[in-house]
Amino acid sequence: MMNTFPHELQCQESDIANFSHLFSAFFKTSFHIAEKNESTWYRDPYHYEVWNRKKLVSGTSSTRLTKGQKEKQLESARNLTLIALEELAIENDVDWSRAQLESFASRDDLQEAINLYSYAHELVRRSQFASQGAAVHSLWRSIDKKTRQSLNVDVLWAARENLVDAMNILQGGTNGRNQIFMR
Repeated sequence: MMNTFPHELQCQESDIANFSHLFSAFFKTSFHIAEKNESTWYRDPYHYEVWNRKKLVSGTSSTRLTKGQKEKQLESARNLTLIALEELAIENDVDWSRAQLESFASRDDLQEAINLYSYAHELVRRSQFASQGAAVHSLWRSIDKKTRQSLNVDVLWAARENLVDAMNILQGGTNGRNQIFMR
């Protein structure tokens, strides 16, 4: 089956499970099956036919969320952001409490980098297990539209490095090579 993908998009056999997780999460988050009853009269006045048509439609199945649903989705996205930042801090020997992580996550001068890194972190997690669905979609929407359209690994890696630098500066370290987001 993998041979049906263009050669440059084919993954190694060892990566098929990860690819499958990402692929299915993308469809679960970005599309839904719409059902529509259709009917028709034939020339014969006694012949009326009704059928159910299903089609793949972009977007979520409910475009209008209640206030409570929207708040829950944003809270879930916030928790995913905190998970990403906590793991980044641990990887870089930054020992912060939950309150310090929450304060860091709230910094306006770091929001672009936080949004990008959180989304990238969640993509990696999506390749390993089931998606967080709507919360991941919230992370995606938190990224500037222009940035989303040209997103690449260099942009994501730069965001990660800016966050690591900011963490080290705030921790009192000396690894402050790039202070773009530290105005």
